[in-house]
Amino acid sequence: MAAIRVALQWRLRDRDELYNEFNMKLVGWWIYGQESMSSSKPLAGPEDLKDWKFRSPPGMETEIFANLGASPVVMDFTEIFTALETGIIDGADASGLANNVGLGLYDLVEHATFPGFHSMPSDHLACRLDKWEGLSDANKRIIDTAMQKLAFQTALTFEVANNEAAAELREKGVTLYDWSDEDRKVFRDAAQAAWADWATRTPETKALVDSHTAFMQQLGLISTE
Repeated sequence: MAAIRVALQWRLRDRDELYNEFNMKLVGWWIYGQESMSSSKPLAGPEDLKDWKFRSPPGMETEIFANLGASPVVMDFTEIFTALETGIIDGADASGLANNVGLGLYDLVEHATFPGFHSMPSDHLACRLDKWEGLSDANKRIIDTAMQKLAFQTALTFEVANNEAAAELREKGVTLYDWSDEDRKVFRDAAQAAWADWATRTPETKALVDSHTAFMQQLGLISTE
């Protein structure tokens, strides 16, 4: 645990350097769990990504999935339901399983990946650095503690909600695909290749990729070779 705390402190310092350059302070962040892909056809493994046309958010993800043979289509979150209903796309990377249920996606499609493996989205709170530095130490501690509580409760809430959604969907006949370790490695290899490419684009992306990679290596999640 001590090693993890040290690694997290280093990552926070890296992020502070990036935010501080623009007179911003990263107060904290929270995650709600891994997202699930929804589809009108099976998604049992990487081979099913070939020519799979799906809604994708912009950025690195589109490149990763395109390199695996999929056909990502960048579109606004609000357009997903209509695009699925009209057959413009075969599936969507929208949100976590519980949120996808709330969107009504499984009224249209009967396949999903769960547990997720391709995305761990996060939200964050940032403020002006000069305003943050003007706060008392007591107020800073209050905000920091509140952020930690929010992060914990969000992660716990969605962990329960996603598993409840999974049970509900199985009963309704929706097929949930839990990719094998071998299949997940195919995706991870493609993701790491994208990281390496993005690291060449700007000094800032290189710093972020280097920090993220070092952290995952320290946890034994990726090789140090």
